[in-house]
Amino acid sequence: MKLKILMILSFSVLMLTLSIGCIDNNEELPDMDVEDLSMVEDTPHELEHLGNPTISGDSIANDYVDVPGIVEASRGIYQSDDAEIHLTVIEMEDTQSADNFVEEYKATYPEFNNRDRFVEETVDGQDVTRINKFTRVGGEYVDRFTYIWNQQNYVFVVEGNTDDYTFLKDFVKAAGF
Repeated sequence: MKLKILMILSFSVLMLTLSIGCIDNNEELPDMDVEDLSMVEDTPHELEHLGNPTISGDSIANDYVDVPGIVEASRGIYQSDDAEIHLTVIEMEDTQSADNFVEEYKATYPEFNNRDRFVEETVDGQDVTRINKFTRVGGEYVDRFTYIWNQQNYVFVVEGNTDDYTFLKDFVKAAGF
């Protein structure tokens, strides 16, 4: 009997400990629009903010994936001597539309034969997906990366022209979502 009580108590403590470590990805975002959300004030790597153009739904459909529910979007453009980074924030009609956008976008990339295409990471408590890809630059294939995640009814996409995914990951951390 004592063993059962001890096991139940141990299990309860374990579950409580695990639940404390869980992060709610639906944590409230600040009351901001997509243009405000695509502006990062304290950027890493001496990135300079160049602007935040509004992006049409048709442009989002052409650049990423054509799914129903796109409301509006904005792209923050940042540049340093080493790279140019884009933070695209897409407002969707609801959380389900945002989930669908991320999954449909990821589905546009075939799996690699020799390494993982998608890497699930947690950045400051937010679950994000890093998409590994290749592009040709100067006749050679080089690594490129995209981070994508959604929070509530917003989709966030961070991409740039760097072969160092930690450069982008630092920017994702600075974005603070």
